Amino acid sequence: MSTLPSEPGLSTRETVVKLIEALVDELRGPEAAEWQNVTAHDYLDALGGWLSGCAGYYRHNFDQDVPDNACQILADALIAAKTYE
Repeated sequence: MSTLPSEPGLSTRETVVKLIEALVDELRGPEAAEWQNVTAHDYLDALGGWLSGCAGYYRHNFDQDVPDNACQILADALIAAKTYE
């Protein structure tokens, strides 16, 4: 999957649903080797951890506050949780 956190266009419910479907396909395919958090427990733990610290992510990488768009934050979190430690 080529989508990176904070890529424009991941800001609607429909695009988040498509992202989730793509993540499921990715986890079932050869791209799963790139994931560090492949169990539900590890993925959800990383998802919660990333969401807890996401203000620093946005500040450090984009010099901005957490976006107001909840779908954008969720999309970023879903992508980041693949490898977040």
